Amino acid sequence: MILEDFYQIFAELSVAFAGFAGVIGAFSKFRVVPEAVALRVRFLVTSALTVLVGSLLPPVLIAIGFPESVAIRVCAFFIAICMTGVSVWAWRGLRPLQRAGLIKTQIPTAIMYAIGCSFIIALSIVAVGGLARHAASIYLATLFFGIASCCWYFILLMFSIDIGRRD
Repeated sequence: MILEDFYQIFAELSVAFAGFAGVIGAFSKFRVVPEAVALRVRFLVTSALTVLVGSLLPPVLIAIGFPESVAIRVCAFFIAICMTGVSVWAWRGLRPLQRAGLIKTQIPTAIMYAIGCSFIIALSIVAVGGLARHAASIYLATLFFGIASCCWYFILLMFSIDIGRRD
């Protein structure tokens, strides 16, 4: 029962972050270039949707009859694939902006990639049946990391908003 509570909390947080990103992206005036802001909004929404699907999938698989251990393994495989795809997509989107000097957050980005890669490796091990005793914990930690990355992108968006007086 506790796992379902965590899944629900993570799903609600991810939907909230995606909603806030849409509102901020649509109604705010930004200090930085639009390409960087658009990329951050896309990262935030993509991370939030990955966490949302990752939070809703285990209870659905368990409800249709999968044992919890198998459901976690299937979900770990799915989220590892999603995180790998998002990481490659993000890297390809960030590189041109960093080369042009439009985004200068290379150290925090490298830290986020390193943490993300460690979770992808751990999820891959779980997906093939390794670390069975810790599979649920690793999966929840990965979803928590997804929420943490949503927070990071949200903070970056908030710092890019121009909150000066508007006449």
